[in-house]
Amino acid sequence: MGGTHECSHGRSEERSHRGLQHGGFRVNARSLHVAKAALFQQLANAARHGLPLAEVARALVDDEQWPRAARAGLQRVAARMETGDPLSAAIAAEPALFASATAELVRRAEALAPGEFAGVLAALAADARRLGAARRAVAVTLTWPLTLGALLLVEFGVCAFYIRPSMQEAFDAMRAPAALPAPANAILDGGWLWLLPVYLMILLWYRGWLPRAVLDVFAGVADAIPFVDRWRETWDAGRLLAWLPLCQAQPELRAAAVAHVGATGSSARARAVSRRLDAAFAERLPLVEALGKARALPARMVLLARLGERAASLPDVLADLRQDAADGEALAFARFERGCVVLSYTLIGVAIALLLIGIYLPVLKIGTLI
Repeated sequence: MGGTHECSHGRSEERSHRGLQHGGFRVNARSLHVAKAALFQQLANAARHGLPLAEVARALVDDEQWPRAARAGLQRVAARMETGDPLSAAIAAEPALFASATAELVRRAEALAPGEFAGVLAALAADARRLGAARRAVAVTLTWPLTLGALLLVEFGVCAFYIRPSMQEAFDAMRAPAALPAPANAILDGGWLWLLPVYLMILLWYRGWLPRAVLDVFAGVADAIPFVDRWRETWDAGRLLAWLPLCQAQPELRAAAVAHVGATGSSARARAVSRRLDAAFAERLPLVEALGKARALPARMVLLARLGERAASLPDVLADLRQDAADGEALAFARFERGCVVLSYTLIGVAIALLLIGIYLPVLKIGTLI
């Protein structure tokens, strides 16, 4: 079953992560999560109170606060619902906005009682808010390093297009027997050539405009940094814990819920956990046993969940674990922020040192010629 989910949703997931839209527009990932959270939350309220979902969706998506591309896609969702399509079919027709796994989760939830269906929509809204908040937090953390990187890029450009030619003219005027030192040439003339593509790739990731394959490469590099890996691990665990009450209350939705988590996650680790959980649920294992077999959570959390299951207090234990995960996530993110600052200043210091070496090597060479 896990392989089936991966194959059937892979292509639409990649489009969703790129944020591509019909009409040639791109949707900022953070704005997209905000719009989806608002849509699911209002639809949950409507389902809970017996209001027509199509009317509520139309009233929401006509709000001009949404970005142009996101608004266009959500309006098409509302239009399909007005023609009689269920919500699941309407969002399935917009793979650039909604992963296929999300549409499948909604389709299965539509068979539930209105109150339970509303609970699933509310869970999707909370999940979208969580995804959006994480992207905003990372974006704020990286704003200062990206600004410093842009300044460095300008400095390297000035060196390549002004300082180096001026130094070469000085060498030619003095009829120096040798050209500029090779290290100085590499730094002054080529520094911006390697810095520019790296900076552009990071900027595209920052804007949420990279395809899934490139994002996986970025994630693999980032996970090699301990403080990044720790934060991503605690965040993934907290997100999965947020879905466990629904999985406990609605066993028939477990496979669809974990498929949604894997499809909309940003890490290969989350997708691997989703596949393992899907396989465990296919064996009809109890929830806690499936968590243990799939290694979906840290061993300590699985052990506490087992104790809660034996004591018939699993909901309370899951609530405590969610709070513990939130506390751990806050601490891990604080370390992530400090680590990013230290790493940024270290890289910037190295770049400035190389820049100074590139400038002073020719100066020393001219001194020896004089």
